[in-house]
Amino acid sequence: MSFWFGEFELDQERRQLLRSGEPVALEPKAYELLSLLVERRPRALSRAQIRDAIWPQTFVSESTLAVVVNGIRQALDDDARHPRFIRTVHGFGYAPSRAGQSCHTGERLVGPATPAGWHATPGRQSWRR
Repeated sequence: MSFWFGEFELDQERRQLLRSGEPVALEPKAYELLSLLVERRPRALSRAQIRDAIWPQTFVSESTLAVVVNGIRQALDDDARHPRFIRTVHGFGYAPSRAGQSCHTGERLVGPATPAGWHATPGRQSWRR
């Protein structure tokens, strides 16, 4: 399954993040966290939920999680202060930004993609603004 958001595609079958069709480097744990946030949208996930899902039965510091989130933000050209894709829920954890809170399947939308525009292709899901 693929999820489209802005100029990005998260292809879960190939475990790959693409920007305008080109691969974007993403560390394995960053990929897992991005997938988790996409799959569980629009819910906010606590830091403990994220650690349990990504690093089961392993101690992980707050700073390690922050480094992984920063890696995702760099790959997505996202800004923590003005998030397009991942927002920090202060004192709790992380969630998809407002632009990524709903999802639908359907035919590919016709027209230009905007940074906050979301696409769908048959059998694929999209975050939709």
